[in-house]
Amino acid sequence: MALTNEEVQRELQDMKTKVYLPSSYNEVAARFAELVTNHLNDETRDAFFAVLEAASKNIGKEEFGFMPTKKIFVTSYHTKAKFYAEQTTQIREWGLQAAQLPYT
Repeated sequence: MALTNEEVQRELQDMKTKVYLPSSYNEVAARFAELVTNHLNDETRDAFFAVLEAASKNIGKEEFGFMPTKKIFVTSYHTKAKFYAEQTTQIREWGLQAAQLPYT
């Protein structure tokens, strides 16, 4: 069953709070990557960017794990054309930072 934009936005709002918890970060990263790949559109774009802004504070923090961070930001980097121009610039920067992290 396909998710509505409202359901995606609610899920992203929940992720925005969980992204600060190392214990839930891996789960959030996996679900975020799935959602951004399949449900990014004009109505959900800002909610996705809000999660990215929150998660950006975890880039390089070992307790959050480097692979989940890569999953969030590298996946978003590949969908950046669907974001606003100013968001795309920031996503590119975060994606490049995440890509530099070790594969651990």
